[in-house]
This record gives sequence, C-alpha cells and structure tokens, in this order.
Amino acid sequence: MGSSGSGISSSTGEYHQKGSFNDQIDNLIDNGSVPARRKRKKYTFYTKVDKQFHQSVLIAFEDDSYTTNTFKIELCKSRGTGTYRLNCSDVRRGGVDSNWDKKRSVTTTMADIKQSANDIIGSFGTYDMLSNNCQHFAVRFLKKLDAIHCFACTKVTKAKLAAGGVAVGIATIGSVIAAPVAVPAAITVGATTVPTTGIAAAGYGLFSIGASYKD
Repeated sequence: MGSSGSGISSSTGEYHQKGSFNDQIDNLIDNGSVPARRKRKKYTFYTKVDKQFHQSVLIAFEDDSYTTNTFKIELCKSRGTGTYRLNCSDVRRGGVDSNWDKKRSVTTTMADIKQSANDIIGSFGTYDMLSNNCQHFAVRFLKKLDAIHCFACTKVTKAKLAAGGVAVGIATIGSVIAAPVAVPAAITVGATTVPTTGIAAAGYGLFSIGASYKD
C-alpha cells in the first residue's frame, strides 16, 4: 500500500526527501524546519487513507510566527518486492487539508516522534498486504505516542455497513480487500453480536481488529 520514492509527487505536490528515515528526520531538525530534538511542543496528529488504501500520518505544529507547518510519516512498500521503508516528507507551510482525519494533540518532542517510529519498525516483522501494512504501522505509531484514543477508534455504524461505506473507515483499524465477499449472519464486536440481516455484499472484505460498533 503505497510505494517509496523521491522527488515531487504529481498527485499531491508533496516533496519526498531522499535518504533513510533517520536521515530525513535529522535533516528537518538540523535545518530548523521543525523544533529542536528535545524541545517539548504541541503536535497534532492526523491520518488519511487514499484510494489505494494507503494510510499516512500527518503531524502539524505551529512555528514561532504561529504558522501551521506539517510533515508526513508513512510506511512505504517498494514496488514489486516485499520490502518496505519509513519515509518522512519535507515540511510544508500552511493549514491542514480537510481530507485529513484529526486524532489527538500531544505535547512531545521530535526525538520521541523519531524514536517511536523506529520502535514500531524494529518489531514490525514481515510486510503483509492484509495483516501487516501501512495502516497497521500508522495505528501503532499513533498509539505509542498516545495520539489515538484506543487501538480501534473508528466507529462503525450498521448504516455504513449496509451502504458499503466501510472501506475508508475500517482501513484505519484493519485491512480491506477490493473483492466481493459473503456477508456473515452476524458480526461479533467484543461482547456484542451485531446481526447483518439485509446487508448485501458490499464488495469489500472486512477484517475487524477490535472495532467498536455504534448505532
């Protein structure tokens, strides 16, 4: 989900730095694009899942002139291989696009952000398109920084299931495949069993990872 590279993205205009993730983070710190390593500051975390189900984490902060700046951290899979790498984008000035889903604001440091991402990757294991991908990295990263309320914070409504509108919502907590699947008689969420009567196959396979159901 997503592929690594460098240069200007024609679809987003975002600049992707060259080099390793650690080099990318250090470059932002050393050139003053982000706060100093140990300076505690409020960072606001956002996520977005694109049409290819690739999920990124956007981190926003205010500079000394109270301008909102953002940079993006994501897990990218190399095309045609099972290898993956972390990528940190360059800093962009300006507000946050409305397509991003706000999670939490956390007072932390760039050193903690960098270390948290490295800790997740250190135990990430083998990349798997369904069970261990960019979405899983994003959720674990946010949880480690306490920037998400719980492992599965997305609310799934029966109406969304019926409308087949679960692809983007569920992508933040599990995995989605674009193929028609049979709908089970019920979905069990914790101690609650939700009947699926009247829900047709939506064209997506839902792999629930502690999803919370809400009418």
